[in-house]
Amino acid sequence: MKLMNINIIVLLITSLFIISCQYENTIVPVAGKPSTRKVWVAKQIVGGVLCDTSVHFTPPDTKRLLNDAGIRVFDVFTEHYAIIALCGAPRYAADHYAFIHYNDIELAKRLGFKMKYLPSNHRRR
Repeated sequence: MKLMNINIIVLLITSLFIISCQYENTIVPVAGKPSTRKVWVAKQIVGGVLCDTSVHFTPPDTKRLLNDAGIRVFDVFTEHYAIIALCGAPRYAADHYAFIHYNDIELAKRLGFKMKYLPSNHRRR
């Protein structure tokens, strides 16, 4: 009987942990008040083709891209992905992060950004 109770408790704790992880990026603003909270947003940028010299790719300037859309950017960060050395594979792959006002998330979403925390090894104070 004790083993069955322990299994139920472990299952319950695991379920709650999994459910809580699904909502870690949820932010509920106070109704009627503009938010002064700032959040990180990110967009994955992939481009260029290895072994194809006819295709030139220059990654976008994240700050300029968002500023041109009327979004104030407080900080930027780029996390580069490893790419495979295989003809036809992308020449560039990275997540482009920007630290913006919470109120500008919808504008950023129109540009393909989504709310995302910085990778844990690059958290800033």
